[in-house]
Amino acid sequence: MDKILFDYVFESDSTSSSELLSTSTDDESDEFENVNQTVKIENYVQKTVSNYSDETFRRHFRVNRPAFQLLQDLITGLYKDNIGGCDRVPADAAMLMCLW
Repeated sequence: MDKILFDYVFESDSTSSSELLSTSTDDESDEFENVNQTVKIENYVQKTVSNYSDETFRRHFRVNRPAFQLLQDLITGLYKDNIGGCDRVPADAAMLMCLW
C-alpha cells in the first residue's frame, strides 16, 4: 500500500523536482511584491473618531468622552511627541489605541 501511494505521488506526477524548485516568473514576483504594504488612513482620529456619537465612542473605547478628556489632560503633559528623531503617534491617538 505504501509503495502504491509513493509511486502515485512521486512518480506519476509530470512535474519534475527541478521544475518545482525553479524560480518564479516576473508576473508572479510582481504579485507578491506588494504583500507587506500596510493600508493607512491619514488623520483617522481627527476625521473619523471625532465624529463618533457619544454612544459609539463609549462602545468602542469603553469610556465616555468626559472621562477620556480628563485622562488626556493628565497624560498629554507627560507624553513627548518626538523622541530619538522619530515622530510619535499623537497622545490622543495613542490613548485611543490602548483603550480599543
